[in-house]
Parts: sequence; structure tokens; C-alpha cells
Amino acid sequence: MINDKNLRNQYEESKQIIRQAMDNHQLVLFVGAGASIASGMPTWGAAIRVIADRLSINDEQLDYLRIPQYYFNARGKKEYTQLMREIFRHGDYLVKNEIHDKIIEFDAETIITTNYDHLIEQAAEDNGRILSIVSKDADLPYRRGGRELIKMHGDFENDNFVLKEDDYLAYSRNFKLIENYVKSLIGTKVVLFIGYSFNDPDLKLIFSWVKDILGGDFQRAYLIESGKAYDVNEAEYFKNFGINLLYASVQLQEKYGKGTLTDNLSWMLKWLLEADEPDKLARLYNELRPFKSMNYASRKYVNNALRNAGIWVDNGTLTIDDLIENSDDETKFIFKSLAYEQWIRMGKNIELSEKLMPEGFEPKSDDEITKKCEENNKRAEEYFKDFKPDQAKQKFIGQILDVLCKSNIICLEAHLPQKKSAARWLRVFIPLSGMDRPGWIKYMDEFNFDELEKIAKENGEHLSVICPELYMEQGYIQFILGNTLAAYNCYKNAKGVYYKRQEYAKCFIAEFNCHIIGKTITASNGYFRGVDPDEAETIKDEMKSISLDKMFNSLPDLGESNKVLKDLYTFNVAYTLFQDAYKSFEKVNEQAETKYFVFSGTAAFAGMRQDIFDYYRYISLNYLSVDDYIEHLSIFRIYFQSIV
Repeated sequence: MINDKNLRNQYEESKQIIRQAMDNHQLVLFVGAGASIASGMPTWGAAIRVIADRLSINDEQLDYLRIPQYYFNARGKKEYTQLMREIFRHGDYLVKNEIHDKIIEFDAETIITTNYDHLIEQAAEDNGRILSIVSKDADLPYRRGGRELIKMHGDFENDNFVLKEDDYLAYSRNFKLIENYVKSLIGTKVVLFIGYSFNDPDLKLIFSWVKDILGGDFQRAYLIESGKAYDVNEAEYFKNFGINLLYASVQLQEKYGKGTLTDNLSWMLKWLLEADEPDKLARLYNELRPFKSMNYASRKYVNNALRNAGIWVDNGTLTIDDLIENSDDETKFIFKSLAYEQWIRMGKNIELSEKLMPEGFEPKSDDEITKKCEENNKRAEEYFKDFKPDQAKQKFIGQILDVLCKSNIICLEAHLPQKKSAARWLRVFIPLSGMDRPGWIKYMDEFNFDELEKIAKENGEHLSVICPELYMEQGYIQFILGNTLAAYNCYKNAKGVYYKRQEYAKCFIAEFNCHIIGKTITASNGYFRGVDPDEAETIKDEMKSISLDKMFNSLPDLGESNKVLKDLYTFNVAYTLFQDAYKSFEKVNEQAETKYFVFSGTAAFAGMRQDIFDYYRYISLNYLSVDDYIEHLSIFRIYFQSIV
């Protein structure tokens, strides 16, 4: 048994690279004869042995290319082709096996095979996938979009199968386009070899191409070795050749050797396909990551992400289970790391304002506030006394904390167990710094359009491509003031800058606003928006190139970010809040019509007010020009009905 922890860690790293390539559509699969053995197809060695027996050749070391060539030279094309069809079971009804299904499950855009059978096509059909088949150069120009299967050694239908020595020598002439295409794929994509042995001449030929062209600069490939025990010298040899070997004997451990070669290969493919369950910190980071590109993090997403990590939010206070021993170690680590990072940011000196105090504390003087600060700082020193943050994870902790500062979270409350005190817990209160609210928000809240006009005029003097954020702010203020053309142009300028900077999430939000405002302007040809008809016509032409669906589908994988952006442009966030608001509206009516002697808990109206205020901040601070849309207006309408 192999117990090299470093080696197993390397395998896990290889798995992550392969899975990342899957997610980014950068994975290419090479499928060899080993994938079809369980379906009745021969291995390379077995096929050559049959040909050698026909020629009465008994050499132990058979030349994989010369033996077929000897038979062709001795018998001619017709008998040669007939025997090859017989050996490789052309025309027989073969049934795909689990290897073929798993190959399709990788969902690779390109599969390349040196096999002549049709088992991959069969698996694709059974799994509802469409493949464009390329068996000769002339097929390449006629590929349809989507996924493709390159049969780089031809097939029997086209009578261009590659097997004997002459076929390999003439390959560059007979398969010129396919060869160049395959070379480009191997040189630019992550390649996984499935069902190949080290004796296959295909393997050596393919990588001699790439090494000749790109030298040592190409992306390493991966090959699953399911039939041999781990050999460090062999692994190092192929690593120098550009291939990282993934031995089934290393990964499967006790299971290895208890099944066939096909079983080992199937188990290895299953291992690669199984997504590792991310730890709580990684999951929390991925769920909050979109808000790195936004100015306000909606509590709907923040609370849900924290709850999934075992951390709870109550009235803007972030804490873990009061009975702290009921929280698992991972949750405790995340919470304490967040609290520690904020404590460090505060210079290990937690100052408390009169407005931001632990729940239940109502100071009557500055001295009481000072005393409370001193007590809290002593508790913090005790709470963090022996804590050692994980430096590798602090980067994620810091970015999560940055997002929390953009939300309605106002503080963290840690609970410090007290062994010598009658009180079981002492609370350590750590306020969040929060984000600075822009000055124009106050005027918007007060409907003070005169002041907004002044800010818009001042902004106009400083607009520049080096500050696309100011374009976004100006676009939103102009939208609030009813200057839709100016708003549209500001968002368009911001979009161009974000695109060049490759800040694609912000670029998408700017494009979303262009789409929203552009539709408003063109709906009436500009007449009701104070836009000249000629300018409205220009915007109408520009709108033809805007497709939020296409842009969204072309975004890089941003984890949960993509979901947040999709909820934005499909108005799903508004639909969800409307449903919640309607339920709260019914509860408000019920409570309003009920006579209480004593009422405990939070009134439905108070919870509804928090949700609406959070949504208002979400759309305004993220510059979302949605005020004219019914999905948005309905939320505020039902809120005002609740007030009445």
C-alpha cells in the first residue's frame, strides 16, 4: 500500500486542475482501446497477436506497426481490410459499457479517439448528447456547433483507418487538417488520456508532435494507468515527457486489484467526476464573492450564506450558537477568524459609540461608555489569547469581512465561556466598520432633487475613464432626475471601461442598466423621456447588439456570483421579495386586526420594513435603474399598503 501523503496530495491537485478545466470548458478527452475492452473490443496487443498468428510470427516482442504492415504486404488491401474488420468487430452489435457513459458525463466539448468503434456515439445518444463526428479532413468544415468527436485514426466506413506502418508515415499527408487541429488542442487545453497503455504507439506519436512544437511550455496532460502498480521511475520519465500519470494503485488503495482493468478505470473516472464537497469557508466565500464587485450586499444572500456556514444573524448581529459547544470546529474557526480579523483592523482597540452598544446596555454617561469599552477590550484579549489564524485562509476571511461591511451586519458577538463566574458566558462585542454611504443617498432619501442636481453637475466635471465607478453613480443620479439619455450614456461609458479592465461582473451590471434604460427610451421613441427621436433611433440600433442572455452565458465561471447576476437580470430577486412581502402583508393585517393583552416577538411590519429597506439600499447603492419596472414598483406598493 502506498502511504505517501505528498503523492496523494499531488493527485488531489491534479483532480482539481482537471475539474477546473471541465468547468471552464478547457478539457479534452483522449480515448483509447482500453475504454472498449469490456464491450468486446480487443486491446492493441491482442489485435497484433491475432495478425502475428496469421503470419506464423512467434516473437515475444511484437512490433505494433510492422506486423499489420507485413500482413498488408503479404495479402494485399482486400484481405488486409477484411481481417482488420473481423478483428475490430466491424458490423458486430456491441454494447457500450460504463466507461463510455462516464466519458460522456465529463461533458467535454471535444473528445478525440483512436478507436474505430461507435460506442462513444452510442453513449452520447443514450445520454441525450449531440456529437458532431469528424472522421476525415473533409468533415471538419461541416461541424455543427456544440460538442465534437474526432476520430483521428479514421474508421472502416470511410476506409481510412490508421493501423499499419505506412498509415502512420503518411498520416500528416492524409489527415493534415485533423493533425493540425489535434496539435492545437493538446497545446492549449488540459488533456486527459483514458484507456491507453504505455505501449500504444499513438501516445508517443501525439506527444512527440506537441513537444516538437512547444517545447516545455505546453500544458501537462494526464493519463490514467489502471493496470500497473506505481513506479516512481516510470512516473518521472513520463512527467519529463509532459504527462502526469494517475495510477489507480495509488488512488484506490485497498480497492485496487479486486476488480478488472475496466473496474479500475471506471473507479478512477468516478473519482475524477465526483466534486469534492467544499469546506464551509470555501462555500461561504463562493456565496459572497459576487458582492466583491458590488457596493451593497443584500441580506437575503448574506444571511443565507452565513446560515449555511452555521453562523446566525439577528437584527444585524452575527453570532454562532449560544450553546457554543453545539457548533462544529469549522464553524467556530470561521466565526473566530472573522472576529479576529475585525479586531486586528480596529487596532486591537474596540471603541463603542453610544448608538452601537451591546444589546440591553443603555449608557447614561460617557464614563459608562468608557468603562464598557474597557471591559469589552479585556474580554477580547482573553477571547483571542491563544488563537492562531490560518494564514492560508486569512485572505478569504478578509474578503468575506469586506463583503459583510457592505451589508446590514453591524457587529459580531462572540461568547466567552466563564468557568469561575456565575454567568456562563460573557459577550465580546465587535462592531463592523461598515461602508461609507455616499452623500447623495441622503438627498435621494429626502427627495431633495435640487441637491441631486448640484451633485450631478459637480460629477460631470470629473467624469473620466479612469473612474468608471463615478460614471455608474452619475448614471443612477441622472436616472433619478429623469435624464434618461444622460443616464444611458454614463452606463455605456462605464461598461466599456469595465470590459477593458476585465471586470466582467461590473460590466454586466452596466450592460443591464443600458438594456433597462434603452428599452424605456425606445418604447416611446423618446417622446415621453425628453429624448430627441434621432437619438432614440440611435439607441434603438445599439439595443440590437445587447443580449443579456448571451452576455451572461459568456461570463467566466464566478461561482455563486453567476447566480446573483442571473437573479438580477431575470428580476428573480424582485419576484422573491414580492412573495415574501405579500406574506408579510397578510401577517401585518392579521396582527392589526387582533387585540393583544401582551405581544411578544418581532412584529411582522418590523421584519417587512427591514426587508424593504434592504432592497432599497440594494438597488440604489448598486446603481440599478429599475424604478420604472412593475416588478420593482409592486414591492414598494405593497409596503405602503401595509403602512396604511
